[in-house]
Amino acid sequence: MSAKRGHPPPSHPLRGHHKKMVKLFEDLVAEAKKDDRSKLRPMWATFESALLAHINAEEAELLPPYRRGHPVEAKAIEEDHHFFRKVLTEFGVDLDLHLMRADAVESFLRRLGDHAESEDGGLYPWAAREVSTEVQERFRRTAEGLPVTKKKDGSGIGLP
Repeated sequence: MSAKRGHPPPSHPLRGHHKKMVKLFEDLVAEAKKDDRSKLRPMWATFESALLAHINAEEAELLPPYRRGHPVEAKAIEEDHHFFRKVLTEFGVDLDLHLMRADAVESFLRRLGDHAESEDGGLYPWAAREVSTEVQERFRRTAEGLPVTKKKDGSGIGLP
């Protein structure tokens, strides 16, 4: 791998997912500041689906092997994921009731950014070195909501 400082090259399957999540949320916040809220619900649904797919993909594909060598870091990631799921539910209700508070949004965005920075400096470089390209590609496809096909060994049993 010809990456600088442990980061995967730009074409790497793990690259760019966090930036997409933050951008989706920033676009959502910008839309929320407008008087016309007609686009807000569909934008929220897109962000929520994307973030949940991303979290689920990490938990299914990357965290199990990461946990074996980095249990403290993996636990912190899982705690953040739990927090994000909880806040997504709360924000969804707040959005429907027009009660979303700017300070809560800013706090969420900060935590999302900190979480992304932490994973980009730990989990993702580790995965680029230690996890097979098949698993990385499965993560990418799952995180993007694309269908995932599992390889079959000679017995016909699908491999993880």
